[in-house]
Amino acid sequence: MSEDKRKLREGSLFSFEEKIMSSVIDRVNYQKRLNNFIERQNALCDKKSEVHFCCKCNGTELLYQKVDLPLNTNNNRYKSVKLIAAVCSKCDERYFNKKK
Repeated sequence: MSEDKRKLREGSLFSFEEKIMSSVIDRVNYQKRLNNFIERQNALCDKKSEVHFCCKCNGTELLYQKVDLPLNTNNNRYKSVKLIAAVCSKCDERYFNKKK
């Protein structure tokens, strides 16, 4: 085998290994960001919300809670989504925040 072909073959193997390692590093970074997000969401639960009163019953005690929101789609893979919402303690009215 000529020297040029050998260098090409070794170089392509090296670039292949680099691509695999970079994808592994990306996946680890993604998992770290996901874990950080989940920790922040869990820290919000059972804390007083930024919504000051309920529009439905005028209740003043609204706490952040995890809410299971059903999805109405033809997709069989996802039936519901878990979100953080401010929930009124009197009437169970839910208030969703697009930022949290």
